[in-house]
Amino acid sequence: MLHQFKLALFGGLVSVAASPIFAATFEVPRTFEIMYVDQQAANKFGHDFKVEVAAGQHQLVVRFNKLLRQGGDTHRYRSEPIVLDINFLQDSNIQLQAPYVSSQRKAQEYAQAPQFELLDTQLDQNIPFTQVQLATRSGLQNTRDYLEEIEQVSKKGSDVSPQVVPVTDDRLDNIALEMLKFWYNKASLSTREEVQLWRANPERKVEISDVAAEMLNFWSQKANDTQQEAFLAWTLK
Repeated sequence: MLHQFKLALFGGLVSVAASPIFAATFEVPRTFEIMYVDQQAANKFGHDFKVEVAAGQHQLVVRFNKLLRQGGDTHRYRSEPIVLDINFLQDSNIQLQAPYVSSQRKAQEYAQAPQFELLDTQLDQNIPFTQVQLATRSGLQNTRDYLEEIEQVSKKGSDVSPQVVPVTDDRLDNIALEMLKFWYNKASLSTREEVQLWRANPERKVEISDVAAEMLNFWSQKANDTQQEAFLAWTLK
């Protein structure tokens, strides 16, 4: 019943075989900063605006960070850190594209809810990604342990709803199967068990909901019949 293979569970991006050398780049405009790559300071990979990583799946943390002058005063506008889950293909160059903000009012509004796209310049098209923004907290921000918060967000994927940017069908044809495999490997044991139970009974209602489940659902909707069959066979190995 391959035509029914639309997992009512399953998020993210494909993990391509990682290369031991840097094979891809990620860039942000000067109104943003790269804070962490795979929970390490970005300067270990490059600098605040451009980093190099190996092909494969990576977690990057960025935030809107804009300085504006009014009269003789300088005002800083920052968003909460945004955790991105991105897959990098070999030699890809991914750029974060955001609207230009020049006024204090717009900067303040944008810092509350940043919106942007990720463009792969090698393919000349937007790519999918998951996005989770850390919660706003009161008090002195320089005392926050961002890495601890990021780790908790990563562990508690079921508490957030990932935002996914769509991509064109021809790109999906190339990566849907690998993305299904990636998120199955990343899924919890309970989510994997739900996949197997669903496989035995496609009419069964699935109750689980977490980031891996939602992303598996996203990519199962994009996979063709051949990819769906290959994925189901792969889960039995």
